[in-house]
Amino acid sequence: AVTLGKGSFKVTGLYVENFEGNFEGTSIATTTLLIDNGTADCGDGYDDTADLITFAGGRVTLRSMTIDVDRPCDRGVSHTAISFVQKACNERTHFGNVDRVDFIGPGLASADLSRAIAMTGRPECRASGDGSLGTFKLNRSTIDGFVVGVATGILGGGQVDINFNEFKQAVAAIVIDNANQSTTITGNTIEYFTDGVSVFSSESYAPTKNRVVIHNNQFRQQIEGTYARGVLVANFSLRTAQSAVISDNSFDLYDRNSEDGQYGIYLLDFDGATLTNNTFEGTATVGIVVDAAAFPQDVTDTVITGNNFLQENSFNDIDIYLGEGTRDSIVGSQNARTDDYGSGNRKL
Repeated sequence: AVTLGKGSFKVTGLYVENFEGNFEGTSIATTTLLIDNGTADCGDGYDDTADLITFAGGRVTLRSMTIDVDRPCDRGVSHTAISFVQKACNERTHFGNVDRVDFIGPGLASADLSRAIAMTGRPECRASGDGSLGTFKLNRSTIDGFVVGVATGILGGGQVDINFNEFKQAVAAIVIDNANQSTTITGNTIEYFTDGVSVFSSESYAPTKNRVVIHNNQFRQQIEGTYARGVLVANFSLRTAQSAVISDNSFDLYDRNSEDGQYGIYLLDFDGATLTNNTFEGTATVGIVVDAAAFPQDVTDTVITGNNFLQENSFNDIDIYLGEGTRDSIVGSQNARTDDYGSGNRKL
């Protein structure tokens, strides 16, 4: 273990290989790790993000401290506070665990393209199908003032648990991109501007399978005048066979301008999702959207049951929208106002 005592500790950056153990403070309230301003050569976009603290390989638990990131870049704006990454393309398996850590970011008023935590593999390895293997866990932590809260893209069916955390001032709180992982996201409070949880394929090398369970979270859309989705599950570049269960969540929506478009759950080119027992409040464009756009295949076998639609809608007073490319889906009565442009969908 590496243990920091009480107080504030300033670093310009850390790079650690094959560490197995704990990197910890005494508590969130008493130990602060400060990333010094103007010390990192940052990138200009997410493809060249600078990792400020990197754990390459190993089995690492980060816990019991506050990490404060203000203006770390002496050039560029793109950075990640904590990166868990494979050591090399042929050394893929590693493990990351973040427990009771508060992340304070640069905020969204700055130009910084910031991420709090990433476990996405080395870009050059991911492109060849040799990205990260292993597990990642985020527990009872707070992430405040980052463009992206946590980003993961683990392969090989690795387990990811994001449970009982608080996300504040996030453009996109949780991002799962080009992954083959089994993800559980439960018990979180997620305040977001654009996307609360987004799960998608964006590259031609995306895996063909992925699984996510999004259960018992509170989603709070924070700003009007912007396009936003509480949960987005989509295939953009590759029509993958994924699995999604979205259940028992509450969505507090904030659309005051129907031209912008704000939605609770948005499924795009994605089959076999189960959406049940979710509650929608506030004002939305539409509560749930299921549609096809980028691929010739229909979107099939979606199940939408037992949801509670309490929100006001700004687009034709619709709770559920099924697009032309939807087929063979089941929609329970649930007092929902449904527009169905698909074929073979069943409304009970």
